[in-house]
Amino acid sequence: MQVPSMLQRTQDNPLLAIAALYGLDVVAQTLKSINAFEITYNGHVLHSKLKSGKFPQPGELIASLKQIKEREQRRPADKSS
Repeated sequence: MQVPSMLQRTQDNPLLAIAALYGLDVVAQTLKSINAFEITYNGHVLHSKLKSGKFPQPGELIASLKQIKEREQRRPADKSS
């Protein structure tokens, strides 16, 4: 029975196989720890954990939402239909 080439390479160079597994684990752990998300309203970003690196404070979200709603109310509605 012939051994698949990938398995043969792993057996020939176990250090390379271990390094590849370690590299994949590092990538997986990094992706798990990011927990990136964005909170949006009407297409406007209220908070981005990816950019700030922290969780939003409720007061910050409320202030951002108020600013956006005020801007939307000041802007005349497009009634070109």
